[in-house]
Amino acid sequence: MAETLTEQRREVLSRIAAMDREVAGLTEPAERARFERSHAAIKAEASRYIPDRPDLAAFAEADGDGRYRGLRVSDDPRAREIAADAGRRVARLAQEAGLDGAVTAARYASDAAAPVPRGLADAWEREERAAIAGALSRQGRATGPDDRQVAATLRALRAQIGAVHADAAAEIETATAERTQLGRMVERGGPVTPEGFAKAERDVARLLSAAEKQAILERGAEGAQALAPSALGARVLARLHLAGVARDETAEDALRARARATLAELDAEAARRDAGQPSRDALEQGDAGRSGADAPTPRDRARRRDDDGHGL
Repeated sequence: MAETLTEQRREVLSRIAAMDREVAGLTEPAERARFERSHAAIKAEASRYIPDRPDLAAFAEADGDGRYRGLRVSDDPRAREIAADAGRRVARLAQEAGLDGAVTAARYASDAAAPVPRGLADAWEREERAAIAGALSRQGRATGPDDRQVAATLRALRAQIGAVHADAAAEIETATAERTQLGRMVERGGPVTPEGFAKAERDVARLLSAAEKQAILERGAEGAQALAPSALGARVLARLHLAGVARDETAEDALRARARATLAELDAEAARRDAGQPSRDALEQGDAGRSGADAPTPRDRARRRDDDGHGL
């Protein structure tokens, strides 16, 4: 029995060593950070069966300081965009402190919001202290990883990263609430006054992600359905974005032309609906008969126009 346990212990430690070598060979920062977090969990599990190894036990302990905690971000496209921008700011700050910016940003990545275990946090901090010491020593300002200047630089960096994350979290919270309000507004048919329409255009430009804007530019109302699920809401949202781009004198000519073309397609679709004709998609699919049968009555068309105020 003792020999079996010894052999199992040896095999587990051998596998852990192999994992460490595998991770050390990874060069892509985000991939390496993900593997390090994953392997930390394996080491924590191994420590239950090999309790006399303090280096493994450290991976089963939560890091009391919460080092390397990232942002908690939903799948909302705009929230992801804000988090990505925060990551770029973290990378710049890290680089200024003498660290690899991409590596540091990956360790604080928003898809890894949970704090890392103490063993991994300690390992990452050792690497960062060594890198900062190297950068400072080249300037004649530090002698080693335990130098006071190194510790001060690392503390300042973490405070700056914390401020970046706090700002991003507040921006995400505000944007999420405003996007919800925007979605409700377009689902009700959109603004009914010129002033309201102008404000809504500005809100759309500010609150939609780049990917959402591109989807609307390419597919019109179909590209707006993620934020506005109903057909009416999607048409209103698409029109707001396209009209804003078409009128934006600072935008590239090709972009404005594309917006005007997609806007014209929306107008043509609206005209077909008002005339009780099948949609362009239905015509392309050879489904004109069914679409005509399902077309709204004159009373429905009048009610729809009254609801949205823009012939949508």
